[in-house]
Amino acid sequence: MEVYWDEAAGTLHSPTPRTWSYSAWFCQIIAAVKDEYGYTLELSPHTSWVQIQPDTRDEIIAAIQPTG
Repeated sequence: MEVYWDEAAGTLHSPTPRTWSYSAWFCQIIAAVKDEYGYTLELSPHTSWVQIQPDTRDEIIAAIQPTG
């Protein structure tokens, strides 16, 4: 799924989306981490949005919100 954990750096990595939107790619990352590592990634009030445009951030947040 092109998402991997860099043990040495202690960070999660993924390539820049090529054809998908950032929000769709973020959902892919969440799914990959759950499928490959068994963890559930969540945003928190303390999530740091570095070099992310506000409209992109809002799209990501909207994409992961439960519906209903």
